[in-house]
Amino acid sequence: MDDFTQADFSARVYNADYHLFDPGFEEERPADLAQRLLGHFGDLQLDICDYGGGRGRMAGIINAAGRKLRATTWDPFFNDQPMPDKTFDLVVSFEVFEHSPTPAQTLAQMLELTDANRLILLSTLCQPADIESQRLAWWYCAPRNGHISLHTNASLDYLADQVDIAVAHFGAGTHLFYDRIPDWITPYFR
Repeated sequence: MDDFTQADFSARVYNADYHLFDPGFEEERPADLAQRLLGHFGDLQLDICDYGGGRGRMAGIINAAGRKLRATTWDPFFNDQPMPDKTFDLVVSFEVFEHSPTPAQTLAQMLELTDANRLILLSTLCQPADIESQRLAWWYCAPRNGHISLHTNASLDYLADQVDIAVAHFGAGTHLFYDRIPDWITPYFR
């Protein structure tokens, strides 16, 4: 997969059968994540970008809710749309970072979409403590559904250092990359 082109990923991974290997991708996960974001930020005047949001289901649910929170989806694998020509208060990227064959470039691209706070909320499950014994049997290691870049807190710290931002880890799967933490988000990350 190191040598895959964008067309190879589209043909071999992100094709019409993708939902068979990631059944929560189309409906369940986007609906759940939209409700979580609306629950936390729905009454705030925020413009967020759902980076890697597939066909835009999560953003559609958020925008249809009629709240102050607004969402835009951009996905480098699932559409041929150009990257948005604007910045956002928050970039969210749920269960996407492990799909990137080039994590440093993906993080840099996400940062291009952020405002001066350079705020990115992403989820990717970090390797468990017993990865040496599990090796490729770890359930999250799944090339057919696109999980090809597996991380640790240390690898995410390294990537953040390369672009001069900080990262806070919340459990094994939620990570907040930031330059400055705005007041509106601090109640959720204490």
